[in-house]
Amino acid sequence: MPAKPVQPIRVTPKPKPLRELKDISFVHIKRELENIKSTGGDSLYEHVQKVFKHMILHNPEKALERFEEISYMIKNGIEPSEFLKIEDSRSYRGAAGNCTDYVEKMAPHFAQGEPDEEGNIP
Repeated sequence: MPAKPVQPIRVTPKPKPLRELKDISFVHIKRELENIKSTGGDSLYEHVQKVFKHMILHNPEKALERFEEISYMIKNGIEPSEFLKIEDSRSYRGAAGNCTDYVEKMAPHFAQGEPDEEGNIP
């Protein structure tokens, strides 16, 4: 029987990233992030800055959970306030102003007399 020819083993090399992690100076991380641009021209630094600003101001208790969600919205030009509660305005001045008449009407029912010499209120 004739011997089968030996097939050489083909090893496909891993695709190299554009830059090796060891080549990035984390001392100058801001500059590195500013140099990474999206197709729209925004830098990665600007994007991360917007995402963190939004998280710190509006979602401090759920910042990690919201990170990807907010990042996606900002990256795609979607205003996060369209989907996330951002403002919580609680002004009770109107409601309190409407109660002025009621408070004046009810005040006599809560009136107390002056304390006597022993401090007892009649």
